[in-house]
Amino acid sequence: MKRKKTTVGSHAGAPASSGPRRGTGWWVALLLALVVLGAFGAQAQEPETLNDILGKTERYFQDFRAFSAQFTQITKSASAAAMASEASGRFYYLRPKMMRWEYETPESQIFIANGELAWLYVPAEQQISLFGKDRLFSSPFIRTLFEGVLKLREHFEIRMDSRETTATTAVLILTPMREDPNVQALKLWIDRAEGYIAAIQSQDALGNSNRIDFTLQRKIPKLPTELFQLEVPTATAVIDQDGQQLSPEQIRLLQSQLRQTR
Repeated sequence: MKRKKTTVGSHAGAPASSGPRRGTGWWVALLLALVVLGAFGAQAQEPETLNDILGKTERYFQDFRAFSAQFTQITKSASAAAMASEASGRFYYLRPKMMRWEYETPESQIFIANGELAWLYVPAEQQISLFGKDRLFSSPFIRTLFEGVLKLREHFEIRMDSRETTATTAVLILTPMREDPNVQALKLWIDRAEGYIAAIQSQDALGNSNRIDFTLQRKIPKLPTELFQLEVPTATAVIDQDGQQLSPEQIRLLQSQLRQTR
């Protein structure tokens, strides 16, 4: 049986009216959080260099096993400057490659990445859409997010934004060395007093922007791995990357494979 596949969004130039389905660029910003949600500690007596910030961020990132935060996401379309959509919810991350985004407003949606696979669950549609690693992790940018922040320099030119950087906030601008339609530029706002990434903004080749602000960030010892497993509620269809609906047996096999990634 073939059902209409829930896309990650409409065309990148047209944000959806609700939820995170805003085009392929939105999950790029989500995956970025796996690396850059971090800190660089107290300031030294000498002015911090870009290398100082990247090195301290890397050390912080390696220091925790699990992480949680509240987030607000604002997506703007370049083709309709007045149009913007906003969503908010809770983010969970478990090293090395598990994350969960629970969208609470404007509608309930859950996006989970578990190693080799990612999926989007939309309760209102009673549908789960699967996304494979070939689609999500094929670009150098996405691979870098799981390998560590220092490797960002292998794929991005990174500089401090001297105009926006202040005594309390460091602003970094990242530009891809190779063309990537999903990411033309990235910007990070780093709180220098508390040592966390306060906001992330990405812009694609069409000029569409996606900004995520994080609050109530917390490093935690562990998270239940059940948060990152494929749970299929009753009467919910699971649609693969080709738009085909999985059978109950196929779903059970997939769930078994995902549990092995714990």
